[in-house]
Amino acid sequence: MYILIDLDIDAVQLAEPDDLHRFHVAIANGHDDTKVDEELAERNAGRLDPEDDDHIWIAAARVRELATGRVGPSWNDNFDNMLHKGAKHGWYDETSGELKAHVEWLSDEDELSD
Repeated sequence: MYILIDLDIDAVQLAEPDDLHRFHVAIANGHDDTKVDEELAERNAGRLDPEDDDHIWIAAARVRELATGRVGPSWNDNFDNMLHKGAKHGWYDETSGELKAHVEWLSDEDELSD
C-alpha cells in the first residue's frame, strides 16, 4: 500500500490498499516540497519531516478514510496490526497517529498504477 501524490492534478490517493506489508509515499510529476506539504495539509493527510528529506509523516486516520469502501472487513484489524508493529520500529507515532513513510520521487518514465 502506498500514498500517491500527483502534483499535476493535485491529488492524494491510496494505491494498493490491500497490501499491508509495505507502506511508502510516491510523488509524481514534480519535485516540489512546498507543494507536497500544501497538498498533505489541505487534506489533513500528513506533513513533511523537516529534519528528514527521505520521509513524510502520514495520518493513519486519513489512510483509513482513503481505504473506506475499497477493502474487506478484516482490513481495519490488519491495519491496526501494521501500526502496532510499526510502532515497535519507530514507523508509527501513537501520540500523533502518524505513519513514517519513505518518499519515492517518480520520474516521468515511471509508470503509475492503482
